[in-house]
Amino acid sequence: MAIKFKQNADRGWALLALGLAGLTFGAPAAAQNAPGVSAGNDDILMDDIVVTATKKAAGERVQDVASSITAFGADQLEALQFRNLESLAYSAPNVQLDDIGSIKGTANFTIRGIGVNSSVPSIEPAVATVIDGVYLGTNNGTIIDTNDIESIEVLRGPQGVLFGRNVTGGAVVLRTRRPSGNFGGAAKVNVESGLRGTGANMILSGALEAPIIQDLLAFRVAGYFNDDNGYFRNPDLDRNVGKSRSWFLRPTLTFKPVAGFEITFIGEHGESRGDGPVNSNPGGSVQAPAFGSRSGFTGRSEIEYNSAVVEANLDVGDNGGRITNIFGYRDYDVMVAADNDGAPAANFHIGSFIRQHQYSNELRYAVKIADRIDFVTGVYLFKQGIDYQSIDQLFFANRIGQGGGLQHQKSWGVFANADVEILDGLTIGVGGRYSEDRKRVSIAPRNFTAAPPCTFLSGCLSYAFNDKAKFSSFTPRVSLKYEFSDDIQAYGLYSRGVRAGGYNLRVASLAVPPGPFDDEVANSFELGFKGRLFDRRLQLNLAAFTNKIEGVQREQSAVTANGVQTVIGNAGDIRVEGFEAEASLRLAPGLVLRGSLGYADGHYLEVIADLNGDGAVNALDKSLKIPRLSPWTYSTGLYFDTEMGRAGTFKAHVNLDHRDGSPFVDSNATFLPVVDQLSAGVGFEPRVVPGLKLSLYGRNLLDDRGLGANASLAILPTGGNFQTPQKGRVFGIEAAYSF
Repeated sequence: MAIKFKQNADRGWALLALGLAGLTFGAPAAAQNAPGVSAGNDDILMDDIVVTATKKAAGERVQDVASSITAFGADQLEALQFRNLESLAYSAPNVQLDDIGSIKGTANFTIRGIGVNSSVPSIEPAVATVIDGVYLGTNNGTIIDTNDIESIEVLRGPQGVLFGRNVTGGAVVLRTRRPSGNFGGAAKVNVESGLRGTGANMILSGALEAPIIQDLLAFRVAGYFNDDNGYFRNPDLDRNVGKSRSWFLRPTLTFKPVAGFEITFIGEHGESRGDGPVNSNPGGSVQAPAFGSRSGFTGRSEIEYNSAVVEANLDVGDNGGRITNIFGYRDYDVMVAADNDGAPAANFHIGSFIRQHQYSNELRYAVKIADRIDFVTGVYLFKQGIDYQSIDQLFFANRIGQGGGLQHQKSWGVFANADVEILDGLTIGVGGRYSEDRKRVSIAPRNFTAAPPCTFLSGCLSYAFNDKAKFSSFTPRVSLKYEFSDDIQAYGLYSRGVRAGGYNLRVASLAVPPGPFDDEVANSFELGFKGRLFDRRLQLNLAAFTNKIEGVQREQSAVTANGVQTVIGNAGDIRVEGFEAEASLRLAPGLVLRGSLGYADGHYLEVIADLNGDGAVNALDKSLKIPRLSPWTYSTGLYFDTEMGRAGTFKAHVNLDHRDGSPFVDSNATFLPVVDQLSAGVGFEPRVVPGLKLSLYGRNLLDDRGLGANASLAILPTGGNFQTPQKGRVFGIEAAYSF
């Protein structure tokens, strides 16, 4: 089966025309409604949302922020059947929130063409994931099932000042719901299926909150359970594959001992067990079906994690000052066994084990001075440990290779930012951050033998490479914003972000040094416009950008006769330029049209690495396209609700998301396909049972085949490709009740 990279011309232009016609996607999010009360689509998609990403004392409306942000509120996330960050993979322009698929829950996020393309845990994220103010230190374990989310903010461009560790691509900021101090709750049941032999997927989720001591102590507990019987069919094993069972529990407590002082504790424990990655090898001698597998080994995936957040807020002074301290802890374990060739007979199996733990603490002070200056400053500390082990079982060559590594990391940073209104409507912002990272590693190159001296994970790896390195950086930020009115602003922004250098914990031999490689440095210029026009019937956000990334870090992986070979290092300099447009238009009471359009063009300015593997560094390497950079992304959607007399409220939506294809590997030998995701749904809220909502919905109704990974297996006897498919067409029913 050929991978669809060049889209069908007629279909592509028709969909693009539809996207342009509906260029009304909004920075959509809304304030929350009282329990049991549903807002209309006008409210959900057109109301203001106060974002936390700028870390100002009183927050800031997304329409007032001088940078490109897409925000999703709780109501909209519910409409999207949000379950994890991959649910939003196609929902914002120039943003890709994909799971690579080779190790469950591992993010390969890309924003404006800058991202990661590997599952090796020592690689720093290019796109930060921040949950309840806590930065996640690896890409592994980022895409986990969740619910009871208050908001998600997607920030484009380098985030070098305010977000814990430095990043070059952008940030995804999640905030879970906090106790309101009132008694209430919600419960929801979803049942999904592809209706063609695919297994049923059942999701149970809910939350309960109540005061423990009125106005002093309150709790909220959220829970989630998912029993997925496997979407993909394996005709050789006569069973569905991709099965998993996941659950988590998240208790939250708020304590308000005195006026102006609040402490919030958030704990979470989660587990997931099931089949290993689904390899749908469509070529060679395997010829797996598009949404199926012929693997003779289903593999195994086991995940367990714990996290704790303690956030303290103290109001100080008479000018709205606030001191905030956020302590975070997380430990995460994953073990994966997988069939890498995808054939009925055993040719090449792999296993991976990752154990990660981290501590972080951020102390900051934010204040509004003389109603003209928003000032925030703080200090950030981060400590992380990683244990990574892998095994490649080359049955066709009677060889087994084991390797891995340990990494210990300490980081700290100090930051400050001030937005000063120098004239009425004219605000200049200046900020900066100094960061320092120290990393110490012990690495065991893979030792291939016919009979290894010990079993996987028995602790007998020989760490032949030991090293340490220090990385430091200063990252400034300057913005200029002019507000023509309360509803219209234009801005310019310069920002720098740094992805710290480091080491490769997955090396085949020390002939290719595992590091240290240097920092990746991104300098970005952005011009933007945000407005509410025509009596606030239209919300329109525009941004144009140019990014230069120096010392771009690339993860070159290939399947060879010695297993999966991964080389990580600085590949050269690239430039990415483009634009985003987002908007929401109220066509009539209860009827909202949304759309977005994103474009990104990237190319190498200089190359210092052999990207295509021909043994030379030359113009052929420089001409290669950048992996996971999709030139065009667009979306359009129509949302409708109406009162049906005394019966209740009817809601409906239809939405189309498009993403161009892109190279998967640096050599451009394989590609990720063009994907058009069509979703639709209808819902009814009967007036006789306040708080009850019944829904029918469908996702990926065009049955497009998206991929998380696509690597060549030409070296193996089976041939073909290692492909991790995303689910095709899915239909679902939902019953939700809130009180």
